[in-house]
Amino acid sequence: MAIGGMGTIFDKLAESAGGFQGSALMSNITQATIGTQAAGTNQLVSQGLEKEIQRLQGFKTNLGAPQLKRLAEVKAEIQDIEGKFNPLSMPDYIKAKHTRLNEEAYKILGKTYVDVEADPKLDAIKSKIDALLEPQLRGAKKTRLDNLRKYEKNLQGQFFQSPNNSTLVRQISNVGKQIANLVPPRLISELTPAERRTYDGLVKELNTKAGTEVYQNSTTQLKIENIQKTIGRFGG
Repeated sequence: MAIGGMGTIFDKLAESAGGFQGSALMSNITQATIGTQAAGTNQLVSQGLEKEIQRLQGFKTNLGAPQLKRLAEVKAEIQDIEGKFNPLSMPDYIKAKHTRLNEEAYKILGKTYVDVEADPKLDAIKSKIDALLEPQLRGAKKTRLDNLRKYEKNLQGQFFQSPNNSTLVRQISNVGKQIANLVPPRLISELTPAERRTYDGLVKELNTKAGTEVYQNSTTQLKIENIQKTIGRFGG
């Protein structure tokens, strides 16, 4: 499931609370790499809580050492690709490899990989979810957001005319980061009851069309957010 097009399984697990914090997967990989090295009590508690997040997301939590080792290798390969290529200018054969690696990671963790942005119908629903979770800005921040989006749209238009322009790729990436920093998605706990019902309806529609669970409903997300708060108190 690549929410965001070139997102990865590792991004998904890192976004488990809606506030984009923590990673149950990274906890597992860490355990696989440190071997019998003793961990502090707080760290062990945090790792246990992160496993519960992973379970709520539908991922396996009882991976063996060979699976964890391969998962770490896949993660390294994905990071290598993403460190060398921008999604906008990534060659098709690299995109194919990137997809295969994500499919393998999801399979190891017991889920099915769905590239949401590659499917126009799924992407349209995702856009509605993104819009719902977007904080409402006012004043100077809203003006800045509007200007950035206009600039981004202009750059994207230029890119389609000149897809090999590396300067445009960098500019689009930088503007995208600025927009993301201005409007980080709201937590589910920050939504009104009516907004949560709308969220759940969109999630159900997307998951049904995808044929697998891509997003968790608000009830599950609230549980995850509460666990993340507990992890924060333990310094996780």
